[in-house]
Amino acid sequence: MSLLYYSRMRFITQLQPLLQASTLPAHVVSVYAAGKEAKLFQDDLSLRDPAHYNFANARSHIVYMKTLFMEALADKNTQKLSMVHVFPNLVITPGFDREHYPLWFKAAWMVAAPFAGLFSVSQEESGERTLFLASSRYPARGTTMTEYGDVAIGTDGKRGSGAYAVNYDGEVIPTTGAYEKVVGGREELGKKVWEHTMEAFAEIEKGNAFTK
Repeated sequence: MSLLYYSRMRFITQLQPLLQASTLPAHVVSVYAAGKEAKLFQDDLSLRDPAHYNFANARSHIVYMKTLFMEALADKNTQKLSMVHVFPNLVITPGFDREHYPLWFKAAWMVAAPFAGLFSVSQEESGERTLFLASSRYPARGTTMTEYGDVAIGTDGKRGSGAYAVNYDGEVIPTTGAYEKVVGGREELGKKVWEHTMEAFAEIEKGNAFTK
């Protein structure tokens, strides 16, 4: 969660002055698991309870928090900053052939690789599609039309909202349904995520361990 959520949001906030200084709208693209919202423990956002922590729950929490934090940043940087969270699908990279991987993984991958190739996206295609996510099709909040016509619909269900969740092919992933089920409402959870994240940054800046 440190690598996939906290550090990425820290990069964005620390680079904000440079992003805001750009003469053109700035773009942030985060590659992970857009649209994979599932279980959520609102009183344990960082999954400190061992009974809550597993891969699926960590992924879900990261997606919820990333979406809401990006929405808050989009709201604070109207017409200046666009943020896209993308699910890249399976991309076969040299990372699958690391020498230090255990023997069982190498054997399993040797069997699975021919079949995985049927469902994967090439590195070249993935790179081109990811680059397109930094285009004006996904603009900062406050833009409704570009050279592509109507702009993409954001994670809050509104066109051109500045924060977007997209599939590997650039198509918008509907996410509003997951947030309609949140106890206390989306706005309240968004405020909680923002305060939680900023508190984590503040504690670490002081040299303390963040334990909440």
